[in-house]
Formats: sequence, C-alpha cells, structure tokens
Amino acid sequence: MKNREQVVSALNQNEVSELADQLKSQFLHKMVRHANGMLPIPVYEALWSCAGEAPGPNFLEVGTAHGAGTIALALGAKKAGLDVKIQTIDRLAGKFSSRSGFGSVEQNKTIVQENFARANVSQCISLFVGSTDEFVAAGHQRERIDLLMLDADGRIDRDLLHFHHLLAPQAVVVIDDIDSGVFLGTTHEGIPYVDLKHRITALLLTAFESAGYLRMEKIIGRTAFCRRGNRVLEKQDVLQMALSCYRELVLADLPEEHWQELVQWHNNRAQVREALRIRSMLPEAIVSLGRFALRLRRRILK
Repeated sequence: MKNREQVVSALNQNEVSELADQLKSQFLHKMVRHANGMLPIPVYEALWSCAGEAPGPNFLEVGTAHGAGTIALALGAKKAGLDVKIQTIDRLAGKFSSRSGFGSVEQNKTIVQENFARANVSQCISLFVGSTDEFVAAGHQRERIDLLMLDADGRIDRDLLHFHHLLAPQAVVVIDDIDSGVFLGTTHEGIPYVDLKHRITALLLTAFESAGYLRMEKIIGRTAFCRRGNRVLEKQDVLQMALSCYRELVLADLPEEHWQELVQWHNNRAQVREALRIRSMLPEAIVSLGRFALRLRRRILK
C-alpha cells in the first residue's frame, strides 16, 4: 500500500511539473509577442533553455530590439535558479534599424523598459543605449561573460574583438542571422536597400569556428548556438579573417526571387518613386497600423 501511494505521489508530482512547464512556456510566448519578437518561437525556447546551461550568471546581449530575446534569457535563467545579471546594448535607432519605425530613441527605450517590467525581469537587466564601441569606452564590461548573444548589425568580428577575451570557459555564445541569403528590405521611411547582414555573419562564424575561437553546437532556424572555443583570440588573426570574409561580398549570388524583385523595382521605378512620395505624405498613425498588420501577417504565416 505504501509503495502504491509513493507511485501515485510521484505521478502527481510529474503532472504538476509538466503543468508548471507548460504555463511557463505559455508565459514566455506571451511576453515575446508583447516585445515584438521577430525570431521563431523555437529560438526563444532554446534561449530559455541555454540560459540555464550557462556556466554562470553574467550575460551580455548585443542587439536588444524590444527585449524579446533578453526576456527569454532572463526567464530561463530565473527558472534555473541563477541570480542572473544581463547587460544589453542597442542604439535603438539608425537608418536600417527596425526600431526607427517605432519613434525616437527615448520612445523605444520606454517600450523596452515596459516590456521588461511586464515580464517581471527589470531588476536583473541593465539597458545601455549606444554602440558596443561606446559601451566598452565607458568601461561597462570588466567581468567575465557566461553567455554572449550577438543579434545586431552582423559585425560579429567587432563584437568578438571586444568581448571574446572575457568569455568564461564553456561560455554560451548565441549568434543570430546566419545564412547565405541576400535580402531586400525597406527602411522605416520606405527606401529600398539590399541586406547582406546574414551572409557576412555566416561567413564570419564559419571562419571563427574553423580557427577554434568558437565551437558550434546547434542551429535553430537562422540562429547558431555555440560555446567558446579553446583558442585565445588573436586580434591580427581576426582582422585578417574578417577582411577575407568582407571581400567575399564584392560579388554575391542572388536568389532568383530576389533578383526578380529587383528587376520589378527597376522596371517600375516611376511607380516605386510615386509610392515613396505617397508614403511620405501619410500620417504616421496610418503607417504604424500598416506595419502592425504586416507583423501580424508574418506571425500567422510562421
């Protein structure tokens, strides 16, 4: 009888644990949606998990956006019982930044802070508004880093030069936007541009992994989950490798669908100019509503 009660009790504990995990997962999904998360949900779930696998509580993120990834890391670390401290860096502005479509730097900062507060993680996160160069120059990063996430402008050579020497042994390194694609985008003002960020990130990551600076563990979507490699980073080697990677961008093959889009823009440049002119005359509220509809459509299609 006693053994039976123990079995029933163990089953009940497992059910309670599974239910708790489900509720936490639902909460994570809700929070990243509120924070305009642009990554697939499995990536945020992996961030949640890898935060608890870091060798310590000191996290650094480059590329806050509106805080979805930061929140996933904070919640995952808290679940694992880590007294986590996350420093996160973003300029919250820029010609090619998605944040520019949400208003000024101060408006974006308010959005980020509100998202952190909603997820109840504000107390463990420090937001630095600026570039990584400015962050380092201000002396903000002096202790070891147990988890480093790079999700900014693709210049991971710059960020690894700044922070690789501070990585703890077996530190987790997460790098977003890795594939060989060339993309077409538009600025928040509606001006078209060619985006090579994913391609240069992929080239740099391959070079750093081959050199022993990073060790790849898995890729989910376009996000790489790595560990610090055994080799100590040498500045001149990194600069030479980075130069070789950037030279690969001189000529880049273009997927057929992107090429056809460029051809359409070229053939209909008069209409494109007129569309941009009309866009400049629209009230910002209408433009914001349109952006919201597009984001909603992307989420549904995912």
